[in-house]
Amino acid sequence: MTYIYLTENTHKAWIQIVIEDTEWNILKEFPATENQSFAQMAEDHDFEMPVSCCSWACFVCACKVKEWLEHIDIAKLSVPLVDVDEDQVLACIGWVKPSAFSDGLFHKIVLQKLM
Repeated sequence: MTYIYLTENTHKAWIQIVIEDTEWNILKEFPATENQSFAQMAEDHDFEMPVSCCSWACFVCACKVKEWLEHIDIAKLSVPLVDVDEDQVLACIGWVKPSAFSDGLFHKIVLQKLM
């Protein structure tokens, strides 16, 4: 009899990003990638997220997080220079926390554009 021992988690999570407009219509869906902001991920999947200053101050890329807020880091690069509510993220600096990719489960992050 042969035994196989797993010494580390070999199952990565699959995380789907859903972008909605202000009327709750789905604009784009794509898989999340590690170490990228939401705006970078969207661009990689041929979807243009509105960004202007890219210095965390203009609020153009602001989104409401409708699902899975606990696994989003609102500031990948820096702390936002504008006030954001607890359930909001700036797509130019917000990203999925690295720990979210290691639980082996399917997750869906729904972001609703505010502008």
